[in-house]
Amino acid sequence: MEFSSKSFADYFMSQSSVTSFPFTVEEYVSLGLAPHDEKMFNHLDVMDAVIESLTLGELRKRKVLGLSGGEFQRVRIARVLAQVWFEPDQRVLILDEPLTSLDLKIQDQVIGLLEQLVKGGLTLIDATHQFVSMPVHDQTVLLLGEGGSQVGFGRPSEVLTPSALRTAFSLESHSPSLQRVFATRHG
Repeated sequence: MEFSSKSFADYFMSQSSVTSFPFTVEEYVSLGLAPHDEKMFNHLDVMDAVIESLTLGELRKRKVLGLSGGEFQRVRIARVLAQVWFEPDQRVLILDEPLTSLDLKIQDQVIGLLEQLVKGGLTLIDATHQFVSMPVHDQTVLLLGEGGSQVGFGRPSEVLTPSALRTAFSLESHSPSLQRVFATRHG
């Protein structure tokens, strides 16, 4: 499968975003559909499906400027998922810290949606520091250290080891953060 640089840019969600326009949730999510020809699929159907899948129905008429950080993050995820909702097997989605500001229930919901799309053929690149909350679909992990140096590449069980994480994040051997990650993943 070949992708142009425009394809990657169309399906990318940055770590944070600010808007100064008073869009409603519906309007903001529909921006994700702008690059798609409405003859291929009904934009309203996609928007409704994505909004409902992220339980944003009660917020759909609210202005995004008045949302909490977690609510706005869900709306941002809905917007980018609208881009890949149909024909996920022809899409590459790049997410940068998508679970930021989300409570655990919503994180589970988002992970479940991403796993469904990956099973449908979506290629997902997820840049994250949240190893505990990573989607559990068949995945390959690239662990980067200081300066972007490669510390590990392969299956999570092979790459996300205490030794590799100590190297990647310059942690002490008895780091409380490292202990929490492994207590949660393996406990």
